[in-house]
Amino acid sequence: MISKTELRDSIIHELDTVEWLYAKTPAKHYGFRPEQSMWSVGEVLRTLSFIGIYTAEALRDNDFKTKSHNRYYEMKKRAFEMNLETDFEKASIAQKEALFLFFENLKESQYEQEAWHPLLDKKPLNEALLEITLKFLTGYKTQLFTYLRMLGEPLVGADTWAGRDAPFYGYE
Repeated sequence: MISKTELRDSIIHELDTVEWLYAKTPAKHYGFRPEQSMWSVGEVLRTLSFIGIYTAEALRDNDFKTKSHNRYYEMKKRAFEMNLETDFEKASIAQKEALFLFFENLKESQYEQEAWHPLLDKKPLNEALLEITLKFLTGYKTQLFTYLRMLGEPLVGADTWAGRDAPFYGYE
């Protein structure tokens, strides 16, 4: 079983990589969306600013089972009202701090309690955090990376997964 510390560190690494990608994202790209029905770069960034702590807390408190979505709407409202250029980094740091506290205060008995999400049905919380929180962050990060590549930003795959500038790794 993955420990709380290992899972926390993986989630924080995803957020560190998101911050690295954000720093590589010119503001002129915030409105880009590949097609009308898809999220824009700005919408992806805004979602990444809260989705980690939101899903962790919602899974712990069984918001998905009770269909209590107030937490989501409140966090989303704040994220979509913020100025990306001036507030994203602060929001990202706040999310990481909240996740550190989340894991620090999570008791072992809670870590193994039953959690529910419509994509999972029932799982122990530790598995649900891996399957939802970590994978949502990874998925949205990948979406951001793909958009930036479509826009011609010079990002290299393996380096981007590590949140490092090239040439950290390559096939030459």
